[in-house]
Amino acid sequence: MNFALPEVFRILMSTSIEKKRKRRRTCNKASEQLEYSVLKSSAGVVVDSSDDEIEWHKDWVERPVPQSIMDCVLSSYKEIVNEYKKMINTDGQKMWLNMMKNRSQRNYKVIGKKAKQLEFDPPEDAPSWFSIRSTLNSVLQKCPIRTFPNISAQPRMQYWTLAETNVMCEDERTLSHIPFIEDDDDAKFGEELLKTYEEGIHGTKVGCGGFMNDHILYRLMKKILERFRNEDKELLYRAIYEQFPNKASVRQLPFLYNDLVARFEPSSTDSAGALTANLSDDRALHSFQLLCCRRCFNYDCLLHGVSTDELIQRRRRGQATGEPCGESCYMHLKETGNSDEKIGDSRPINVTLKVEITPETWTPQEEAMFSVLRRTFKNDFCKIAKCLNVISGSSHKNCRELYAYSLRSAPISPRIDLSPTSPKRKRNHKDPHKTFRAVKWAKTEGKVQNSHVYKPCSHSGPCSAESDCYCVSMDNLCTKYCACGEQCKYRFPGCRCGPGLCRTNQCQCFFASWECDPDTCKSCRCDNLDDPKGVTCRNVAIQRGLQKRLTVAKSQVAGWGCFAAEDISKNEFISEYCGEVITHDESERRGKIYDKMKCSYLFGMLLYI
Repeated sequence: MNFALPEVFRILMSTSIEKKRKRRRTCNKASEQLEYSVLKSSAGVVVDSSDDEIEWHKDWVERPVPQSIMDCVLSSYKEIVNEYKKMINTDGQKMWLNMMKNRSQRNYKVIGKKAKQLEFDPPEDAPSWFSIRSTLNSVLQKCPIRTFPNISAQPRMQYWTLAETNVMCEDERTLSHIPFIEDDDDAKFGEELLKTYEEGIHGTKVGCGGFMNDHILYRLMKKILERFRNEDKELLYRAIYEQFPNKASVRQLPFLYNDLVARFEPSSTDSAGALTANLSDDRALHSFQLLCCRRCFNYDCLLHGVSTDELIQRRRRGQATGEPCGESCYMHLKETGNSDEKIGDSRPINVTLKVEITPETWTPQEEAMFSVLRRTFKNDFCKIAKCLNVISGSSHKNCRELYAYSLRSAPISPRIDLSPTSPKRKRNHKDPHKTFRAVKWAKTEGKVQNSHVYKPCSHSGPCSAESDCYCVSMDNLCTKYCACGEQCKYRFPGCRCGPGLCRTNQCQCFFASWECDPDTCKSCRCDNLDDPKGVTCRNVAIQRGLQKRLTVAKSQVAGWGCFAAEDISKNEFISEYCGEVITHDESERRGKIYDKMKCSYLFGMLLYI
């Protein structure tokens, strides 16, 4: 695609965006800093590995599979297929006949009008007829002429898909097909692709050539894994792959098997979803914490992927706020006075409450859910009771019962504060802007290079090279996504500009080629753009989607081009170039195909939201 505009810009379209490649073209750094002014970083797709999965490494080498395992896979497959055919001929046929008998008749109606015949008006100076004389009998014939206007062919294009945001894609180690190149070097190009894709090309291997579906694959994998319990699972997956190479790759088989177990073995999980043990809040929320994106707060984020970095939790004390929920609310409990007895040098408990409750039963599911809800609502037992009573099958509990349970479980809870008169920690009132300029910008002369991929740091202790801080080692800035606190001396503090003044180098965000962040910039009004009369921040175009009107039309250079449908000032943001975020290895594989097709949209990207 050709861009008929004087500046580099990013239009919403689906192309491949990747890390910087040496043999690929790169974007102009000035335009890159101008338009990618939002802090972004790279992340790979990291899958949580369980005991049933294999850890794959870059230096992984294929090992030969013993012939005994290969023969066992083939013989087991034949037995399973025979049983499957018998099941289809008996139960399957009955189910199909019942379905055909009970199906409802559908009346289909064609909606739409017939296309009108095209009427071409011939030019005025065009002839309406011509004469032709036969060479055999010299007969003169008069033939009519219909003149059609010249219709130019549309420019060719590969494909185009609308994308409103970047999407992180997994590596494709198996090529689905060999692309058509229209030259005489197809054989050589195919051999080169076989070397490029480590798991080969779909269809080049046949295996045993037998029929395979999900049900047969599930029974086959279950039988092989149970029979060879002491064998290396990688060899078992390799043996199944060699016999059925076009079903799934060796890397995909472990993950596929877990899905097949959930589909064909519903009895392996409790249908009611009840927990069999009282899990701590950390274990109960492990999946949510793993899949929750710390940047956009979406689960299973398509842009940033899954991060396995240990999330450092900051415990905060919280007390109930608001009025009592009723007459039996736990807030009405009376104090019985201070205890005069003291054991040794132990610290006295300031408040003692007398709670009378009726015996109740707590299921492991309710105990785990109470622990999870308390992380969110802290000591507001009224709200916890409302949420806990929503669970189907659980007994009704009021806030007083929950409060009594929290006191009984206090010795194992790190959040119960038995000494509210403990001294409070003094707050550090240092100006983060002055600290940042004195420490970070003093070393770089006030410049932000943006030359390395941004990745939030997560470690214990202050940010330094000794604590293995990624930001410090890469000479990057710490951001709000990092696990360090607000008093970190390497953390970017944002700007303190007035409304509408964030388009010059006097603004720290604009000077660093970043957009203003409502969480850090408090005075430029970047968090309020709804007031049409008020002056707001002018450095939030990407995050707010304030792009220009664009149109796609024929390019005067070649193919299709993108044109501006409105006037655009100099250095004004146009649009964001969105597409797939891929790894360096994936870009190398795709690059060989793009080079052969002489059409490439691979760009180096260091920053993304």
